[in-house]
Amino acid sequence: MDDEQISIELTPDEALVLSDWLERVQMTDLRSLVDDEAVWAPVHRLAGTLDKALPGILAADYAERLEAARCRLRPSADGDEHPQRAQPRD
Repeated sequence: MDDEQISIELTPDEALVLSDWLERVQMTDLRSLVDDEAVWAPVHRLAGTLDKALPGILAADYAERLEAARCRLRPSADGDEHPQRAQPRD
């Protein structure tokens, strides 16, 4: 296996929502769903990277920021899957 790294780009909203979800996953007993403990290494690494990259994660208004990000990422009523998702770069 070569040492090439893989980069993933997320919008700030995507990063915030994913970080919160990963935190909840890590605090839940999911042994029955996770059939290979090797999966936890990348989960913990991803969660740690997100935590470091999100300056507002400890802000007093974190819950409000999180809910606003969730609202922006939810599908809109007109069927647009991700109304605030950044468009891919060419």
